[in-house]
Amino acid sequence: VLAATKNWLNSKDAASPDYDRYCCEALWIQQSHHRVDVDLLSQVLKSAKAPEARAAAVRIAADMREEIPQAEELLIAAAADAHARVQTEAARGLSFFPTKPAMKALFSMTNAAPDYWRDYTVQHALGPN
Repeated sequence: VLAATKNWLNSKDAASPDYDRYCCEALWIQQSHHRVDVDLLSQVLKSAKAPEARAAAVRIAADMREEIPQAEELLIAAAADAHARVQTEAARGLSFFPTKPAMKALFSMTNAAPDYWRDYTVQHALGPN
């Protein structure tokens, strides 16, 4: 299944407006087999034009944090994404990391323009007042 998924994704045109979705579909299949291609995940996080695709990749990184050694670093980078939905997913994922870099990334999101869901998630990730 994983090899067929890789071949399927390689057969897609990277210039297609649906390419970000194809990458997410490949990542979801990989996730279901607990074998996420970290290079593909990083590519989506850094290069996907669709914020929904980046948000989906952040969610995968958070959910697979025990299998992806660099998950915290990927989530910290996603915390600086320009889109609030991506930041919301990053905040949820960073809530699993009780480290200073994770907390610093969460605090950095409080400087962004207000967004109800991101702000709610950051508040709960940081814990009770």
